[in-house]
Amino acid sequence: MKLNRRFFYVLFLTSFALFFVDFFIKQWTVHSLYSPRLVFETPFGIDFLLQKVTNRGAAWGMFSAYHDILLGFRVGVIGALLAYILFLCKSRWIAAASMLIMTGAFGNVFDCYYYGYVIDMFHFIFWGNSYGVFNFADLLIFVGALGLSLTLFIKEKEKGKGRAEKKEKGPRKSAKKLR
Repeated sequence: MKLNRRFFYVLFLTSFALFFVDFFIKQWTVHSLYSPRLVFETPFGIDFLLQKVTNRGAAWGMFSAYHDILLGFRVGVIGALLAYILFLCKSRWIAAASMLIMTGAFGNVFDCYYYGYVIDMFHFIFWGNSYGVFNFADLLIFVGALGLSLTLFIKEKEKGKGRAEKKEKGPRKSAKKLR
């Protein structure tokens, strides 16, 4: 099944909308968020803060010494996902999940060119332990990877179920041929 044009238009318009949401959240963070703000605190020990953090690396600042290589890798991932979605993908769910990953990666690449670093602002603290600070683009990448994993897991399960049914039914041999 080939994906139709209307679906691609909806997918790309959604991608642009999500990119601009990410961009405006980061603009607000840069221009309005000067000190950490506690958004909510629960009796269960979960706190959520808005806090401006700059990041020159990947998740939690990893590979910050390899900024250019990391940037090239991100651009390569964006190109590979775009080519896959346009030319090879046959599943709407896989295309949508891949588009979320691509949009998040593009948001972070845009930050690298626009600011010189990635801006993170969402900070969760669980029972006194800091989870880390991330942004909306990272959330898109996470949701896209989760969606891709679930879709592939379900497809593999369905494939396995189909194989089991074929084995059970199998070709029947008539009694005359056995004699």
